[in-house]
Amino acid sequence: MLPATGIPMAFEADLLSGGCPSPESYTALLARPEYLAMRSHSVAFLELNSPELASYGAKWSVNPLEHWSRRWEYAFSTAVVEQQPATTILDAGSGLTFFPSYLAMKNPNALVTCADIDSSYIRTFGALGGPGQERCQLLITDVSNLAIKDEAYDVTLCISVLEHMPNFPKAARELGRVTRTGGLVCVTFDLDLRPGAGGISLDGARTLLRELGNIGDPHADYEGLLDEVATRKIPVSQKWVKVHDRRERSWADRTKHWLYTNAQLQKLQNLTFFCCTYTRG
Repeated sequence: MLPATGIPMAFEADLLSGGCPSPESYTALLARPEYLAMRSHSVAFLELNSPELASYGAKWSVNPLEHWSRRWEYAFSTAVVEQQPATTILDAGSGLTFFPSYLAMKNPNALVTCADIDSSYIRTFGALGGPGQERCQLLITDVSNLAIKDEAYDVTLCISVLEHMPNFPKAARELGRVTRTGGLVCVTFDLDLRPGAGGISLDGARTLLRELGNIGDPHADYEGLLDEVATRKIPVSQKWVKVHDRRERSWADRTKHWLYTNAQLQKLQNLTFFCCTYTRG
């Protein structure tokens, strides 16, 4: 049953609880005013800063909000920050994106710290502009060994970073250490449904959730949600999103998406993502 807005009732629960959204909730997100406002900020940020981000975009994505999982991960992280007032926010493993300035714009009393290990970002970061950017700062440091004092932040975010780290349990402990008691730790990561897709394995995810559970209280039954995602008949995967997005494109544009190697097909079918939030104890 749909409420008056036409949006599935499951949407709000999916966004706030974490795990991985249902395909219906993912689709609903793209029509939400909150998402459209975030997208408008991203577009304006890129229009202003694209020349400065050219070298970064050659290595990573210059437009991460168009990445299939980031659409939900950024919306989820924004909802987490909105759960309590924050004057200090850490984006751990931030890269160079629109998102810190978006958080600063939405939280006018907050300072957003971007932490990343790549010192080549210093010059580019200093050249970035736009609303909120004046309350963002860059700290060059390793997420698994943060050069930050204990309990420094009200909210700590780590968005799709831990799957790139060989010692993600240690990094998780660091995220908890730098978050104040009663503060929020929000983590999202790529999840392998089968080995070889490029994310954290199911066993690794269970290890990570246990490590995060040592930080404080989970906002949902994440081990149960992980099992649900692993056995879901229709996971929100790159493949599902690409099929969904093709419906909005012409046939000529679609055809190029059929030409995948076996390795690419494996990744498209078996890589999803997972979101979770903990209150630091």
